[in-house]
Amino acid sequence: MLTTTQLIGFGFGGADSDASPAAGYKAWWRADSADNTTDGGAVGTITDRSTNGYNVTEGTNKPVYRATGGPSSKPTVEYDGSNDKLSSAVNASNLVTVSAGTIYCVVKALAAGSAADITTGTFWTLFGYLSLKWTNAPRFLLRYYDTGDKTVTNGANLVTGTNYAVRVRWNGSNAFLLVNGGTEQSVAVGNIGSLAGVADLGCEEGLRFLNCQIADWFCYNTCVSNNDATDAAVRSYISTRYSLTL
Repeated sequence: MLTTTQLIGFGFGGADSDASPAAGYKAWWRADSADNTTDGGAVGTITDRSTNGYNVTEGTNKPVYRATGGPSSKPTVEYDGSNDKLSSAVNASNLVTVSAGTIYCVVKALAAGSAADITTGTFWTLFGYLSLKWTNAPRFLLRYYDTGDKTVTNGANLVTGTNYAVRVRWNGSNAFLLVNGGTEQSVAVGNIGSLAGVADLGCEEGLRFLNCQIADWFCYNTCVSNNDATDAAVRSYISTRYSLTL
């Protein structure tokens, strides 16, 4: 049975509801939870919208808030591709597990990454062992490290400056990448090698920065199935709030 809060999230309270897209998320970093919501203002913290308090912060190299930079003119946080980032205070192991997890995000690359391989610019990473990147093809590239690098890209060239909804999931046997309702791509993997370090937005381990905007990011510590209850709720949320089809 859906709770009242979940029903609001499906549109009864409007597309800008603060309700969760689906219960059970471990962290939720949405742009309008930034500590500075003045257009162009420096963002030092995005408050975790879950009850876990896993905020992402930065004291010096702060990204900026864009009040209408996202799809459907929703807010984003913009990273300059030089040194901007936000990082969690907790290890990535608090967010997902080495054998299972799902991450959804709404993102836009403002410039191409530096190369069409694992050294390209990074939207986000979990301790450098799981990263969503943007190549100069341009394409999304998922880098997954178990005992070595495993990578998978979406199936077609994309457009810099366009908003995309992305789902990344893994189950200890395969890692999957889905972009804007296209064909899900996968690569055979083992368990993630380590989640002992932090999560970063805008870069990978203080390296490989990307000029990008991130409107929304949230994760589950299970591997969803296509259109199961959680996935269907998230797809509805993304469609309602951002007018994007995942």
